Amino acid sequence: SSLEAIRADQVRLQARLNDYPRYKVLSPVMVELAELQSALRQGEGYYKLMVIGDKVYALTAAQQGARALKLGTTASAMAANVSALRNSIVRIENGEAVTEPFDLERARAMYLTLFGPVDSEVRALKHLVFEADGPMLQLPPNLLPATQPGVDAYRARSALADADPFDFTGVDWLGRGREISISVSPRSFLDMRAVMPSRARQAYLGLGENAVALTRPVTAVADECDW
Repeated sequence: SSLEAIRADQVRLQARLNDYPRYKVLSPVMVELAELQSALRQGEGYYKLMVIGDKVYALTAAQQGARALKLGTTASAMAANVSALRNSIVRIENGEAVTEPFDLERARAMYLTLFGPVDSEVRALKHLVFEADGPMLQLPPNLLPATQPGVDAYRARSALADADPFDFTGVDWLGRGREISISVSPRSFLDMRAVMPSRARQAYLGLGENAVALTRPVTAVADECDW
């Protein structure tokens, strides 16, 4: 009887949450492909990464069509690449942060693995909605090079005697020239699309580590910004 009461409470709560999509992160309701496509605007594309065992798949969708892909990698290989890329940015040795030049060529190879089969479609997007899975939950796709010339130019500069290994000028990052959003699931994307646009008069950016100290009263900030 307690279990039945809890189930009934859950159903009531989920029904009430339908009026507040901002607070719905996960939903058991399945999404049809046509429903997802109808929510995408012109110039938008949805990329869903799926790790099943050690195999990696992807589903891409836009207004005009959709494709299912089996990627030419494994989850373990992708995890090794993600770990190497993260360590090439910064790693902790003997309690100290060690920064090294970003592994640009490995990042380019990861772009080709993830987006190579749909390269032209992805580069034509104004807004890419990326749903990560597996190792890519630890790495934003923004920092993957979308084209080869900038990588080749970096390699040529690196061969010079006075090369600056941190000079990434000219690299065509995926996050340059297009918006990239991270999605939890197709349902969460659709729920967020249902949220009314902000009516705040000012933009607000909060940065913090461990604790955040506000220099203005919370009520004053809340009155001006949409949290």
